[in-house]
Amino acid sequence: MDEQRFACSGEIAILSDDTVEITELPIRVWTQNYKESVVEAMLEGSEKQKYTIQDYKEYHTDATVRFVIKMTKEKLREAEMEGLHKVFKLQTAINTTSMVLFDAAGCLRK
Repeated sequence: MDEQRFACSGEIAILSDDTVEITELPIRVWTQNYKESVVEAMLEGSEKQKYTIQDYKEYHTDATVRFVIKMTKEKLREAEMEGLHKVFKLQTAINTTSMVLFDAAGCLRK
């Protein structure tokens, strides 16, 4: 993105001409919050949300995320043309100006 920010993306794959699978969410995005604010909003549809989905299933474990999402073929093609990561909100920005990390010696550094 620039010298002080970088993008963190989730993982999405097309399984068939009407199905996608999300197997990873971006850093700082929690499964339940994502489900409520993105997936269920797409299921209900609205004036703001033009990429409606038909159905979704969840196959999560305590260590993994897996949403299998059904859409019409037409809606999936439109979403693919716009960019699946953008449509499914699977990209966040990480700001490096306020990071605290461990150095090679194991000491915290700003």
